Amino acid sequence: MVAINHDGLAIPGRVDLAHELPFALAGLFVDPGTRQVSGVGISQTLEPRVMQVLVALARARGAIVTREELIQSCWSGRTVGDDSINRVLARIRAVAAGIGQKAFRVETITKVGYRLLEGQAAPSGDAAEARRSPTEEARPAVDHSRRVMIGGTAFAAVALGVVGWRQLATPDFEPKPEALALYRMGISARAQGLVATSDQAMSYFRQAVRADPNYADAWGALARQLAGRGQTERTIEGAHSEVRSAAKRALALDPRQVDALGTLAIIGPQYGRWREYEQTVLQYLGEHPGYLPAQIALAALYANVGSWDKAIHVLRVARAASPLLPNLSNLLSIALWGAGRSEESESESAKGMELWPRFHGMWFNRMLLLTYSGNPERALAFAANREIWPMGALAEDIIHTRIATARALVSRDSNQLAFVQSAVLKVVDEDILNVPAAVRFFSAIGDTKTMFELLDAYYRRIGRFAGNAVKPIGPLAPLTTEFLLYPTSKILWKDRRFDALTRDIGLHHYWRAARVAPPHRSS
Repeated sequence: MVAINHDGLAIPGRVDLAHELPFALAGLFVDPGTRQVSGVGISQTLEPRVMQVLVALARARGAIVTREELIQSCWSGRTVGDDSINRVLARIRAVAAGIGQKAFRVETITKVGYRLLEGQAAPSGDAAEARRSPTEEARPAVDHSRRVMIGGTAFAAVALGVVGWRQLATPDFEPKPEALALYRMGISARAQGLVATSDQAMSYFRQAVRADPNYADAWGALARQLAGRGQTERTIEGAHSEVRSAAKRALALDPRQVDALGTLAIIGPQYGRWREYEQTVLQYLGEHPGYLPAQIALAALYANVGSWDKAIHVLRVARAASPLLPNLSNLLSIALWGAGRSEESESESAKGMELWPRFHGMWFNRMLLLTYSGNPERALAFAANREIWPMGALAEDIIHTRIATARALVSRDSNQLAFVQSAVLKVVDEDILNVPAAVRFFSAIGDTKTMFELLDAYYRRIGRFAGNAVKPIGPLAPLTTEFLLYPTSKILWKDRRFDALTRDIGLHHYWRAARVAPPHRSS
C-alpha cells in the first residue's frame, strides 16, 4: 500500500469520502469518492461506513488502529457498540474474500485494535514453498483500456490494454516496496478502462521503474501501456521506439517477462503484412496459448481481412476464459455485425449495455451499431437517456456529434446533413486516420464518389483529402482495413474501383496466400 492523502478540505483525522483520493490495495483499485472497489473485471459498491473504515485501516499501512481511533475517524467520536464495528469489519472481510481473492485481510488484535495486511499467511512449516512472488500477488487477472494500439485497428485497440496476465516473476527478485506499490496502483488504474485512469497508470509505471530500475514486471507493464496510447502518423515512429525500448529493458532483466514478449509480438503493424502478422501471432499463441492480448490481436487480424467467422470464434474462446471483460463484448458485437449476423450483434450489444452501462466504450459501440444498421431512429431514442452517457467533457463532445449524425440520417434534412458532412471532413483534415468513420457516414448517404476520394487519400495519399496526411505511407503506418468489409461498405463492393483498391493495398495477396475467397465476393 501507499500512503493515502486527502486534498486538505476534509477534517484532519476524519475520513471524508468526498475528499479521499483513490488508492491501490492488493491489486484492487479503491475509489472512496464513489465507494467503488474494482478488480478482476468487476466492481463492488461499499456502504459509506464500510468504505470509511477500509480507508482508515489502509491509511495505517499495516500498523494497528485502535477501536477509539476508528470511532473518531469514522463515526465522528460518537458512542458505538462492538456489534456495529464488528459488522463493518465483517463486510470488509467479505470484500477481501470475494473481489479481493484473499489478497488482503483484517486482523483483530484482542484488546488492542485492528490492522489491515496484504497477502495471505503461508501454512505453518510450508512458508518457503507456499510463498508467491510480490508481482504475482499484485497482478489482477484482467484489466481493460479503450486506448488505440500502435499499428492496430478498432479491434486491436484493446489487444494490449484490455487484459492482465499472471506469470512467473524472476526467481528471488524482490522489488523495492515503493516500486511494488506504484506497480500495483498502475495495474489497478489501468483496470478502470477510462482515459484518465489509463494516463494515471502510465504515470505509476514510469514512477515504478524510476523507483526500481531492475523491476522487470514494471518495465513490461510500461511497454504494454505505452503501446496502448493513441498515436497519429506523425508520432508513431517515436512511440514504437519507446515501446520497444521498455520491452527490451524488461527482457534484459527477465527473458520470460510475458508482457514484454507479448507486446513485441503483437504491436504490429498489421497493414500490408497480414499473412506474416497472422503467422507471428499464431506462433506466439502456440507458445503462450492463454495470452489474451494475442488472442484479441488475432481477432483483429481476421477482422481486417474480413474473416469474420474466424474473428468470432477467437473472441468467443477468449470470452469463455474471461467472461467479465466488457471490451470482448464490444468486439464480439462488431464481429457479428461484420459477418451480417445483425440479430446476434444486437443481442450482444444490448447485453453489454445491461452488464456494463457506464463502461466508456459500451455506449459508443451501441450508438454506432444502431446508427449504421438502418436504425438511426433507435439510435436517437437510445441517446435520449442522458443517465447512461459516458462521463467527461471530451466524451460529451463526441456524443453530440454522434447524435447529430443520427438525427441527420433520420431527417435527411439538407442543412443537417451538410453540418455533419462538414464536421466529418474537418476531423479528416485534422488527422487522416479518421477516414474510416467518415467513410461510414458517406456510405449512409450513398455518396460513393466522396468515399473513394477518402480511400484514395487514406491508402494512396492522393486527391483533395490528402493535404495534411503524412507522405509517403511509412512501414509503421497505423492503417486499418476492417471498415472496408463492414456491411456499410457494401455500396462499394460492386464498383470495379474496389477490386483495384484491395489489390493495390495487398488484401488480395493475403486472400490468395491464405486460400480464402475475398469476403466481398463470397457475400
